[in-house]
Amino acid sequence: MERHKMSWKQILKNQRPDYPDLDGDGDEEEPMIDALETVEQVESAKKSMEKFGASSVQCPVCGNMFRDNASHSRHHVEKHPGKPM
Repeated sequence: MERHKMSWKQILKNQRPDYPDLDGDGDEEEPMIDALETVEQVESAKKSMEKFGASSVQCPVCGNMFRDNASHSRHHVEKHPGKPM
């Protein structure tokens, strides 16, 4: 019986992830830690929406929540000049 020796890099490269798509984005090869961060961000956004109301807006750059578009626009101009809203 002949044995094949594989390096750790080969083993990790050939290893298929044994975890589901945790965040539901369809990317089943996404590392669990990244998927978990996405799930945590979504849950945080949901809690903020409940706190601030349905008209709340989340800043895509820093993640802060605002009660309306006007307050987000002011924040964005001051804190993130030159970055797209």
